[in-house]
Amino acid sequence: MTTRRNFIRTGSILGIASIAGCSSNPFTSSRGVILGDVIVANETRYPQSIHIEILREEATLVDTTLQFEPGPAVHRIEPEWSIEKAVYVIRAEHTDKEDVYERTFDAKTVEQYELEDESCLPVHVRIGLPFEKSVPPIYINPDPSVSAADCSINETPDTPSN
Repeated sequence: MTTRRNFIRTGSILGIASIAGCSSNPFTSSRGVILGDVIVANETRYPQSIHIEILREEATLVDTTLQFEPGPAVHRIEPEWSIEKAVYVIRAEHTDKEDVYERTFDAKTVEQYELEDESCLPVHVRIGLPFEKSVPPIYINPDPSVSAADCSINETPDTPSN
């Protein structure tokens, strides 16, 4: 016999089952990308000092400060991390300013830029434009102009540095 209590219990179980996984860790490899090279470029006519962090699943992969002469000047951060598909966060900030620029790369990035699911994603961190002031904004974007086949990625697992 179906009682009100059994009906509510069944509804509760179905409700919980329907949202199962919604509160899971957002840093799951099925939702991520394979991060390739990170190109940092000073495109201003001023020297720049930029702090860069690259995170994967909350683990720090890169934490460095780059010094640039007046641009154009380029520094390439080649991946020393594995080809693990994950959610990556890239943070960049001027060392003499408090503004932090941050971009997350995940499955939405793959969809937005129409990337192949297993291809790596090169990223371009651009410091300003040639006509901008001495402390310009920092732009962090995927670089689909670079062929995924050109990504130099490490085939072996890594140990993140802290």
